[in-house]
Amino acid sequence: MKRLLLSVLGGFLIPFIYTAITGPLSTYIENRTVHKLLTLPVRWPIVLIMRLVPLNSFIFRDEYLPALFIFVIIADVLLYSVLTYLLLWRFWKRRPDASLPPEPPEFATQ
Repeated sequence: MKRLLLSVLGGFLIPFIYTAITGPLSTYIENRTVHKLLTLPVRWPIVLIMRLVPLNSFIFRDEYLPALFIFVIIADVLLYSVLTYLLLWRFWKRRPDASLPPEPPEFATQ
């Protein structure tokens, strides 16, 4: 349960911290390609929608921008929560079960 809560917290914190760091730094970057690459880890849902839906569709009108913004937030939280959960699952050390007897020493098994 702790792993799930930490992964949801990571899903919020990773994009927020990344945006807080790269946002102010992007004002100093003059190269448009590097600037677009810096925003890609957070704006990937918009890039995906732009590839699937034509630009003149209803999604990109002004009245739907709050919904698009909420969609980007939800997609980022889901992606980074899953990534955080997988990392925690891989590196989380479980405590040995106290009900099991300890392993015998090596010299006793030979």
